[in-house]
Amino acid sequence: MQKTSKQNTTNSLIFLNNLRAFENNSFHKVLTDVLQLDESAVYRRTSGETSITLNEILLLLTYYKKDLNELVPHLEHQVSLTYKPINNKSYTYDDFLHDIAIKLHHLVQNEISHCYYFAKEHPIFYNLMFAPMGLFKYYVWEKSFLIGTTFEKQKFSLKEMSADTNRDDSMLLASLYLQFDTEELWGFETLMITIQQIEHYYLCDYFDTKADALAICNSLKELINHIQLQVEYGFKVDPKTQTPTHSKYHLYVSELTSGDNKIVITNKDNTLHVFDSSNTLHYQESTNHLFCSTIKNSIQKMCKKSILLNHLDDKEKNKFFMKHYKKIDSLMLRIERDEF
Repeated sequence: MQKTSKQNTTNSLIFLNNLRAFENNSFHKVLTDVLQLDESAVYRRTSGETSITLNEILLLLTYYKKDLNELVPHLEHQVSLTYKPINNKSYTYDDFLHDIAIKLHHLVQNEISHCYYFAKEHPIFYNLMFAPMGLFKYYVWEKSFLIGTTFEKQKFSLKEMSADTNRDDSMLLASLYLQFDTEELWGFETLMITIQQIEHYYLCDYFDTKADALAICNSLKELINHIQLQVEYGFKVDPKTQTPTHSKYHLYVSELTSGDNKIVITNKDNTLHVFDSSNTLHYQESTNHLFCSTIKNSIQKMCKKSILLNHLDDKEKNKFFMKHYKKIDSLMLRIERDEF
């Protein structure tokens, strides 16, 4: 095997020495078995005579279930991200929901200990619990933000949208979100964004009928009522039974900032996952510990400087929710009367 540069050899030794800390038995035997090498080849790698190959690195990372950035210090500021944008051909919205359902199911199986959700809009999981709102949000994303022409000349119709959309993965995702403790941090505009979207789309004549626009307003009110129940109980609520689950729920509201749709999930083995969907549904995923822990710490700090609705008295809690109910009722009245 061809000798490598001094830097590559040094990085190889750092990688192997750091990896050795995770092995309680014979590290040389593991290298022999996993890399399918003889003892002399293993010795050349552990002594620095020969640098380990990329394929061998990948095999060892898979075996130990580790991130490369954890094992080579000079790479700690280089973050690897998974990114898969939605389009209307090879990766549709239904494909996206199916993909997320698989990921979240896997994380739940690995025992999620906590989730932080820094929301720009109300979290996507609530859209999936209330079908009309979920369909409207999908229409808005496709029509105004995502690359594609799916609804370019089509108005929003609840009847047509519900016939074209698969609900199985939506319901699975909604169910999975109820199964772990969550702290949501909302910005000052989190609910206002959706109210403004409804008004804008009505004024643009994007609703098929007035009834469709009013149905979306009512769906948003149901969604807010669901959040209000969760704040009252301090636990997530099953939307079908209206009863609390065993998953704790805290809602913080910041008057200083708007959210950016970052989700940090912590598993019981202390591994971290970050899903960053600041660009609507297009999300980036990372398990880099430095990256994930920095975002987690930032959200925790913002929570400390925000208002925890769960701890307010009934009068103050109701002020927050009534403010948004009144704005929706005002919009519904203007839609009914065509007063714009």
